[in-house]
Amino acid sequence: MELIFAILEAVVGVVDVTCFVADIYAWFRGRENRIARRDARRAGEIVPPRDRWSWRVIILTSIVIVLTTYLLVR
Repeated sequence: MELIFAILEAVVGVVDVTCFVADIYAWFRGRENRIARRDARRAGEIVPPRDRWSWRVIILTSIVIVLTTYLLVR
């Protein structure tokens, strides 16, 4: 039983690191959209919608937070 939990922890750790790397990649890819949104807000114009990379950053960051918290508590 203890071996199963050790394997599960290792798998969750690998998934956590993978999501973290994917999160950083998505953050770099969504830079143009973030800049366009920020500039539109500052100029008082209509803010363009979030692109798929921005949504991926939000989702992946949430997953990384949950998995890291799980690993720290465990």
